Amino acid sequence: MIEIRVSRIIWEFKKAWKLQSSLLSLRIIGLEGILLLAFENFLGLLSWFFLSGVVTMQMLDKYRTDFLSYILLGILFNEIVTGGTFFGFVSALFGFVYSSEFKRLIMSKTNPILFLIVSRVFMRNFLMTLYRAGTQALIIFLVFHPAIDYSRLPIGIVILLLAFLVNMCFSTIIQIPILKYPRLVYTGNPFARSISLLSALVAGIYFPIEVLPQLLQYFSFIFPNSSAILAVRYYLAGNPNYINYLYALTIQAIIYGLFAYILSKNIIKDVQKRGFVKVPLV
Repeated sequence: MIEIRVSRIIWEFKKAWKLQSSLLSLRIIGLEGILLLAFENFLGLLSWFFLSGVVTMQMLDKYRTDFLSYILLGILFNEIVTGGTFFGFVSALFGFVYSSEFKRLIMSKTNPILFLIVSRVFMRNFLMTLYRAGTQALIIFLVFHPAIDYSRLPIGIVILLLAFLVNMCFSTIIQIPILKYPRLVYTGNPFARSISLLSALVAGIYFPIEVLPQLLQYFSFIFPNSSAILAVRYYLAGNPNYINYLYALTIQAIIYGLFAYILSKNIIKDVQKRGFVKVPLV
């Protein structure tokens, strides 16, 4: 009996290892995927390089706050905005359609896609994001008392909530490679991770974007989290530059919202056509 259990464990381990190692298989993600993985690692090293730079007080003058408040607020703002990432429709839908839960629901009178939206998107992801952001906010404001203009904070929260919705659409778009390579649901999407890493790098979460080269700073206008975080930082500081990032966020809402709507409709149709599916293994 013990030998059978040991053999079973070894067999399961081999299967898990085979599935995880498939991330580096050209048959699954192709040469483009390998290049994206290399790009992702390059961005990671690049971010650590800039983090090691010296942040002077002159860089924080335009934000009218101290460095501790800058970091704490950056973490909180990023938590609120990137909560919309959990609503990436492509990733959630294709992860769900390969599950045994989907196979059971499709045989019942329950609409599997509606169940996904209610149970996973809202009840799990949205409430979890609300809980995490709320807990962080309580600790930051009650314990550390960040140096900001609190009269401007309500408008700043509205901007962050708008960015939350825009980021939901944006995360749906960057998860599109899963449509071509369903195994990325399990192995990870290097394209989405690379884009997310770049957007975090230019968002000024942990350090002012002034430490970055000017070329990289321009990228902050095309990502929802970077545009929103910088807009709120400048708005709380009374810096008129916030309006430029707010305009960028508004344009993103129109473009990303339209594309995400079109893609979501196509995704739903594609999932409905699949019906019973088998988890792809190498």
